[in-house]
Amino acid sequence: MRCAILAFLAGVCWLHTRAELPPPACLAGALAAALVLFLLRKRAATLLAAAILGAAWSAWLAHVALADALPREQEGRDVTIVGTVDSLPHEFDGGARFHLRVERVLTPDATVPPRIAISWYGQPADTDGLTPVEPGERWQLVVRLQRPHGNANPYGLLRQRNCYMST
Repeated sequence: MRCAILAFLAGVCWLHTRAELPPPACLAGALAAALVLFLLRKRAATLLAAAILGAAWSAWLAHVALADALPREQEGRDVTIVGTVDSLPHEFDGGARFHLRVERVLTPDATVPPRIAISWYGQPADTDGLTPVEPGERWQLVVRLQRPHGNANPYGLLRQRNCYMST
C-alpha cells in the first residue's frame, strides 16, 4: 500500500515538472490504461497504474483551476467593470492592493474572471481628495488585466485561481 501511495505521489510530481498540461482528452485514455494495468494484478503494473492515476488526477485539478483563466487575447486591454471589494486593502507607498469580486463587465465582448486582484498605483489613497478603499464597497473601475506571472502566481498553474494583477 505504501508503495502505491508513493507511486501516486511520483505521478503527481512528474506532472509538476512538465511545461504544459496534457489535453483533457488524454485523461480518459490515462484512466483506461490505469484500469487495465490494475486488473493485471501484478505489483509493477499496480505501481504504474498508481503513478498514472496520480498524474491524471493532478492534470484534472489543473484543468479545473484554469477553466476561468483570462484569455490571452484579453490581456492588456482596458475593460470597465463593476465589483465589490472583498478583501482588506494593503496600502503601500506607491498605492494600494485589494481583491475585487466582479459583478458586471460593462465593456462589450470582454471576458473577466469572477475575482481579480487590483493593484492601484499612484498617490496614496488618502491624499488628493481620494477616499481609501474599504471592504464591501462597490466600485466601477477601468482596469487593464494581466494573466498571473512571477510573484503573482507563487504556486504555479495548479494553485492560483482567480487572481490577476491589474495596473
